[in-house]
Amino acid sequence: MTGYRYGVHWLAFVVDGPSEEAFVLYDLFFRDLFGSLQGMGHGGRGFQEIWYSLLGFKVYVHPSQGEMEYFHFEIPGQACELIHWQILQALDDLLRHNYPERYHYTRLDCAFDDVPFSPAEVEAAITSGHVRSLAKRESMRVYKSPFEPRENGELGTYTVDFGSRKSERMMRVYNRRGFTRLELELKDRRADLVAKEILGSSDICDWGAIAIGHLQDFVSFQTEWWDEFVLEVGRAWATVTTPREISEARTTAWLRRQVSPALSVIHDIGPDNFLEILIREGRVRRQRGNRYELLLSGKQGSLDDSEGQNVRGGTSMEDHGVRDGTWQWCLHCERAYKAGEHREVGGLEMCPYESCSGDTVMDPWPWKRIREIHPGYPEEPERGKVYALYLRKG
Repeated sequence: MTGYRYGVHWLAFVVDGPSEEAFVLYDLFFRDLFGSLQGMGHGGRGFQEIWYSLLGFKVYVHPSQGEMEYFHFEIPGQACELIHWQILQALDDLLRHNYPERYHYTRLDCAFDDVPFSPAEVEAAITSGHVRSLAKRESMRVYKSPFEPRENGELGTYTVDFGSRKSERMMRVYNRRGFTRLELELKDRRADLVAKEILGSSDICDWGAIAIGHLQDFVSFQTEWWDEFVLEVGRAWATVTTPREISEARTTAWLRRQVSPALSVIHDIGPDNFLEILIREGRVRRQRGNRYELLLSGKQGSLDDSEGQNVRGGTSMEDHGVRDGTWQWCLHCERAYKAGEHREVGGLEMCPYESCSGDTVMDPWPWKRIREIHPGYPEEPERGKVYALYLRKG
């Protein structure tokens, strides 16, 4: 057996603070990966505005009721799986230091792929009583579709849910992706507890063991395959693609599945230049909205003009042109240094300041971006001086 793989599959959190700080957080950690945020033009879930980016990433701002300001981030499954674990660690580190007692996680899904058992075995163990859990057996729900194709081409999907959807913990085991995946869905106080423990760990190798510990606190099976699973040493997911590539693939698959048959007929019986006319019309029509702007934002020489559309976001990390000798700002110690400067610790390039635990790969941000947030900061930062991202609130 090669061992299971694990990672964070869904993450949501709420921060007590002005809505503008939500956009600052998004720009710092997620804009380079998911593109600029776009307004949906309406609110929901108790907020006046919803902003979104690729793969369903959403930011909720301006609460509809009450005087307190707060905002909500929702990073769904596929989007969450593409975020490098060090970015999630850095995000939690910033929240912990800048919003102590003023942020909490509302949902966390931990996923384990290639587990050594099947949904059918889980169903059989629960049915036969070979399970120890706070959840009742009647909370098990089974979904079977014998002819539905899995993502690997095999026929037959099988899903077992165990636990109430209204509770803080629920387990799901399914094979829709081809392999068997186990998901532990946590909400509210349980999500906050586990997320802070996992993201506060300095080593991603600890994440799997922490998650399995909380999984076993909820459910455990008296079977050989469960013993094999909990004693196995897993490995973290490896991110090999981008949100834009996945969105492009989805659009392409839809065209081939839904549009290509009708389009082929019109091509065969219509005028010779029909496709060229259709594409020209499409380019005009797509400018009436921003539905495809996130995909087009990664295409050089895009024909669309996004001026006047409801889009947030400025320059990307690449636009800032970070080169050796340019000023950078450390997310950990909030001090500036020049790109290329570092301390070597155990083969890693760390922030040049002795007391800092940040590295020079994931933790530095271009000084120009910090000045976009704080225009009052000097163009040339003072070496060794702390430049706070947010003013601390008592």
